[in-house]
Amino acid sequence: MKSSQSVQQTTANTAGGGRPQRKWLGETKLKLAMEEMFRTGQSIRRIALDYDIPKTTLHNYVTGRTAMGSHQGPERYLSEVEEEALVAFVLGCADVGYPKTVKEV
Repeated sequence: MKSSQSVQQTTANTAGGGRPQRKWLGETKLKLAMEEMFRTGQSIRRIALDYDIPKTTLHNYVTGRTAMGSHQGPERYLSEVEEEALVAFVLGCADVGYPKTVKEV
């Protein structure tokens, strides 16, 4: 049975009354949860509750269904460095009065 606190949290994290919004948990939190689970032998359910991680998410990482560091969606077109250089270029052009359109970029 859900406590009133978790019901409020679920309600607060929904968009338009639909399913809860996804939030990035961070690999650090997942790694800590997995390490404690292997160290103490506690169940996935117990660790998921302790670390406030969805049980299915933790299960998928523990069983190898989802690889650590994997992300959904298409691959990036630009590397982080290339993207930062492009942003600096576009902002620099805008600063001197020559803004670029999406087509020009």
